[in-house]
Amino acid sequence: MASAEADAVIAPFVGLGAAGLDAVRGGAAVMAAWLPEQELDPVLGAASRWSETALVGALDAIGVSRAALDRLEVELVREGMARGLHTEQGHSAADWMCVVEGVHAPPPDRTHASRVVAMATAANAAAASNDSSLVDTVVSAVGEGRLSVVKGAQIVRFLDDVVPVADGQELSEVVSTMVAAAVDAPEAPLRAAAPGESWLGSWGLTSRELATVINKTRQVLKPNDLLAEEEAAARRGRALHTLPGPGGLTEYRLTVEAEAAAVIDAAVAALSSPVPGPNGEPDPRRAAHRRADALMDVITRGVEAGGKVPRWSRAQLLVTIDLDSLRGVTDTAGVTGTGQVSSAATVRRTACDAGIIPMVLGTAGRALDVGREKRLFTEAQRLAVWRRDTHCTFPGCTVRASWCDLHHLIAWATGGRTDLTNCALLCQRHHTLVHEQELTAAVTAMGVRWNLRP
Repeated sequence: MASAEADAVIAPFVGLGAAGLDAVRGGAAVMAAWLPEQELDPVLGAASRWSETALVGALDAIGVSRAALDRLEVELVREGMARGLHTEQGHSAADWMCVVEGVHAPPPDRTHASRVVAMATAANAAAASNDSSLVDTVVSAVGEGRLSVVKGAQIVRFLDDVVPVADGQELSEVVSTMVAAAVDAPEAPLRAAAPGESWLGSWGLTSRELATVINKTRQVLKPNDLLAEEEAAARRGRALHTLPGPGGLTEYRLTVEAEAAAVIDAAVAALSSPVPGPNGEPDPRRAAHRRADALMDVITRGVEAGGKVPRWSRAQLLVTIDLDSLRGVTDTAGVTGTGQVSSAATVRRTACDAGIIPMVLGTAGRALDVGREKRLFTEAQRLAVWRRDTHCTFPGCTVRASWCDLHHLIAWATGGRTDLTNCALLCQRHHTLVHEQELTAAVTAMGVRWNLRP
């Protein structure tokens, strides 16, 4: 297919917008004309000759159609469950969905099916309720396309967990705030803001960010005695299984609670950064290999130390928590640099460990602002930026904070300050790209926002 032909075919597809069922119908019609079954392979093989506009436009259209199909899928599964179709052959709702959708195509992933069923169940419950239900806000946001099925299911499951123990009025306010923070505006442009243009808030919290908010909120809403019981139960659930692996290898399957996971993550991250070769060549090990080597280093050093204190720098576990909670005045949960959420009681306990370094930030980070007297960022500033950015700030990149560089948004040599309002985390690849293309960014209340060229 020539580039001009591809552009002509994709043009109406890109213009569909996120109008629910209309987008699905339009997308299906275009795809039927564009990719007839007998010509699927030749068309796919011709993608290498498409223009950049055609390629990007097709991916944009796929994203729009996928979001619309997810919403339609929830509605159809909801109706099927309401009619009891899943019980006719003794299936669970998720099994029924997988069986039906797997007749002429590979069945959907079980995780996806469980999310769809969770939203369908919530929609049926909201429809059956005479009063305004807590899930109404979530169901409406998903049905209108302002909230993805993934994020909607996250909030619905949160409600299932806390409704029995939380105050109704407080929970209603919490859910409204969560939905407002997580909703997306599909009509917003898929690019960074141009100079003088603002699109802050057009795209809501990611599912990962929402998970952290949910976990922290759960710690606030649940009674302390119930949280203590759950944490004790989680610790009792620790397990390490040894399984035969491929090629004579051995597989270990470790299950731990959030507190232990945060410690393990910190220890492994401290030793798993890529190590360049003697001549500067890239580390040939893949990330999983480096993490395995790091874990072996931790274990080996501990074994070799015997009964003595190991002689190496301890890994740093960064936990952010309100000072009043650390002192025991309030009970706001703490969040680690890798997103693990722990109760205030757990943080207070682990803060006594020599391997845990507590960090207290002043208002707006003023105590960490160094100014121009020093070009390099201090260790305290580095920890503060890790906490703030959590990963590479370039749009779409998720390289973890410990593998990133601190970049001066305004170069130090041209008058830029060495403080928190003038820095951002960037992985090595995007750090190079930002310098090559002379890209600019600003630190806002919503995080670092990059101005990308169209």
